[in-house]
Amino acid sequence: MSTTIQTPQHKFVIPTFRAFIILFFLFACLIITIITFADYQTMVTWLKPTAFKFPFEAREYHKIYFTPERFEILKIASAVSIIPITILSIFLWVHTKKLLTQAQLFLAFIKNQLQLTIHSFTKISSKEKYIFYAFFLVIIVIRLINLKTLNGIHLDEIWSYNYFVAQGPVVCITYYPDTNNHILFNLISSFLYKLYAHPAFCMKLPVFIQGLLLEVLIFFSMNRLFNFKTALLAMVMTGAAAEICVYSIVGRGHLLCSLFALSSLLSMIGYLKQNKKEYLTCLVIFSALGFYTVPTYLYFFIALCVFAFVILLKERNFNQLFPLIKAFCLTITGVFILYLPVIGISGLEALTKSKWLKPMIPWDFGFNYWFRIYILEYFEAMADRVPFGNRKYIGVFIVFGCYVWLLFQSKNKNIQLWMTWMLITAFIPLIVCYYMKILAPYRVYVFQIVFFFISLSILIDFILRKFIPGNRTYYFILSALLMYMIYNQVFNRKLLFGKVLLEKTLMTSDRNIDHHI
Repeated sequence: MSTTIQTPQHKFVIPTFRAFIILFFLFACLIITIITFADYQTMVTWLKPTAFKFPFEAREYHKIYFTPERFEILKIASAVSIIPITILSIFLWVHTKKLLTQAQLFLAFIKNQLQLTIHSFTKISSKEKYIFYAFFLVIIVIRLINLKTLNGIHLDEIWSYNYFVAQGPVVCITYYPDTNNHILFNLISSFLYKLYAHPAFCMKLPVFIQGLLLEVLIFFSMNRLFNFKTALLAMVMTGAAAEICVYSIVGRGHLLCSLFALSSLLSMIGYLKQNKKEYLTCLVIFSALGFYTVPTYLYFFIALCVFAFVILLKERNFNQLFPLIKAFCLTITGVFILYLPVIGISGLEALTKSKWLKPMIPWDFGFNYWFRIYILEYFEAMADRVPFGNRKYIGVFIVFGCYVWLLFQSKNKNIQLWMTWMLITAFIPLIVCYYMKILAPYRVYVFQIVFFFISLSILIDFILRKFIPGNRTYYFILSALLMYMIYNQVFNRKLLFGKVLLEKTLMTSDRNIDHHI
């Protein structure tokens, strides 16, 4: 499927783009002027989050984060920033035609990829389409039931709502007292807050939509990479995962981070297979947004870097190496730019000296704790604690043994790439944790659940096609998974970190929302 690309010819395109460049430059100058000539007390009044219920909270904020010393540094940095902003504006002005042509090429690439994805869906039979619609509808209904039944607001949601969302976009992108500020998610919620301020609306609606988008992305991408059965299995398995369900109704950024992680991985696989730089553009965008959602995206990003280098070294394909390194550098630069408001107001220490980045108390047990307890629980959490028996990690290790077997058994390049990725991403976060002496909370690995169950779907489909051909066994397994999903999420309501789906002690009913907010 080919697309003809032409240089933009419309007379209004270039003037409009240059008008935006002028507006960008003038807006930047306005902000720089305000910061440069403002006094500290004015900025404190403007930036102070109104959610502080007690005076000591405000004092603590200005003592640790937005201090007078930091404000002076911010004024100097703002004055100096006029130089790179001017250079950037001139660059955009001079290269307008080239940039617009590249943008048109990129949009055509995106359109072509969407057409190919839709085409892969149109090739499946009408019966299979109805099956997909039915299972997707079941996932929606189950999550709506959970949303209705568990209609309270989680404590983390209340915290984010109070200190970020209700304070507006400026506070969301500058105030970073702890890692609880999932910036991009809270930024989206802060705009919804302007429409309707109730937390159940502005906190739960975006994450509910993100959860459905994740399931749609899983199905369509796996249908294109593999086949319909693998895609449907992957969608149902991730839909049946308790933690995925939890974060599709609890307003946090973990599911949005998983969405960007999967999109980044698909972009990387596309680049490794087709060597098209447009995939790298997608990779840079998705990865930068993933970091901007939750900084613990770093665990995924490091694994992605290792995966890419392993594949390129294995295939001795060094021509793709330099553009990939360039893309990684652009990602890091983009993340730095996105976090500049946080660094300028809350300081770099807000990111680098968080209590979550310090060795935790369990680390006092040293290597023994990390190896004997944390690793085993890590793998159990990755498999969403599915019922493999009392020692669930044994079943998970057996599954990983099957992944290794499939890696060498299959001749399908997509399967080889995916299983290589799964094995790398499973162990890299553990190595990073050990190196940093940090025991990261298991909820930061929600994206691992997505990859684990997609890999398990690929394994099940391969085994069924190789040893048990026919559709009956496949649909029996699919129906069993559906029953498990309904029982686990609607009736049993577990598991989340080894506890019930959402503990009543962590929830507040709608009647008590005003007491907490």
